[in-house]
Amino acid sequence: PNREAKTSFLMNTLDRFRRGAQFVNGLFTEFWVNGLLSNPISHARNILSMSLQTLWMPNERFLVATLDFGKDRAVFFSEAAAAYRGIWTGLRRGVELAGKRVRGEPVFGSEKAAEMPKAWTAENFGLPNESLAGSTIDYLGMAIRTPGSAMAVEDAFFKGTLFQMELEAQIAREIAKRTLAGSEAVALANAWRQTPPASVQMTAETMALVKTFNAELGPLGQKFLEMANTVPGARLIFPFIRTPANILKQVSYITPGLNVLTMGQDLLPSNGMLRSKLLADLSVGGEQRAYALARLATSAVVAAAIVELSGAGWVMGDKPRITGKGPRDPKLARDWKAMGLQPYHIYPEGAVGEAEGFAYASGTEPFGTSLAVLASYTEI
Repeated sequence: PNREAKTSFLMNTLDRFRRGAQFVNGLFTEFWVNGLLSNPISHARNILSMSLQTLWMPNERFLVATLDFGKDRAVFFSEAAAAYRGIWTGLRRGVELAGKRVRGEPVFGSEKAAEMPKAWTAENFGLPNESLAGSTIDYLGMAIRTPGSAMAVEDAFFKGTLFQMELEAQIAREIAKRTLAGSEAVALANAWRQTPPASVQMTAETMALVKTFNAELGPLGQKFLEMANTVPGARLIFPFIRTPANILKQVSYITPGLNVLTMGQDLLPSNGMLRSKLLADLSVGGEQRAYALARLATSAVVAAAIVELSGAGWVMGDKPRITGKGPRDPKLARDWKAMGLQPYHIYPEGAVGEAEGFAYASGTEPFGTSLAVLASYTEI
């Protein structure tokens, strides 16, 4: 009995210590992560990145339609024009979703829980919400979460815009498939805008989440996220998980070489091995094949241009127009610095010194990151 009592006391003590450590870790992590987001430059970069994603979406759809040369067309050119229209009509929906986020409401029905649970709340402190101490903690938590809340409002605005763009593209696709015209096309468009079919609603929500780097993580990513939220100090090493993981996934899709190596979550039934997502999409056909071809074509053209602009300067004795991390060779590195070059910069024609160049890697994800990878590879 004494041994059992001692064991029980020890286990209870360890459990209290664990819960206490997680409590303190949650308070510190929420304060620290929101502090990282308090810099206005972080919000400017986020807005710039989302704007680039929004503007690229119709152009990508046009390229996909161009490469959809199968017997049964799955993507139509009218979708690109409709997506452009959705930019303007989507501004209102973006404002509506941003307002929802301000009020603390979910922007989509399919939206999952936040990446990081709230720590500075009266409930977490075990205090009644109506009490003075509980209200103080709640208001303090709202103040601490202001930078993160502002970032979420920005994302919600672009989610609304991208949702409307995809919805308009889906409407154009359905009209083209049914070869509707006149009043029939108008009736379908109005009906879908008012109440989209469940499958179209889900497609538009998924597109909005993917383009804003808020798509849900896979099983492995979810486990890692759970670990980061429970292990004390893990968030100091990995303050952000979902967004960087989604950015890296997008980078892998548009970077030559990486897009072939990117693995999908499905397993080949024959041998249980992971398969390349790009190769799998090519074999499926239809819209997936068209998107895969578009990514291959875009990445190949961009890669050729980057190799020319970043590598030709070393061969011809001229100044590179695009820089990556910088050359590893000590002599080339000295020459590189002597020309006033900075890592991850673009120098327009005639630019002299670092003052006339501009950084491209930050705030332009996933395009800037892919550019940085290719430019750095050329410098090796």
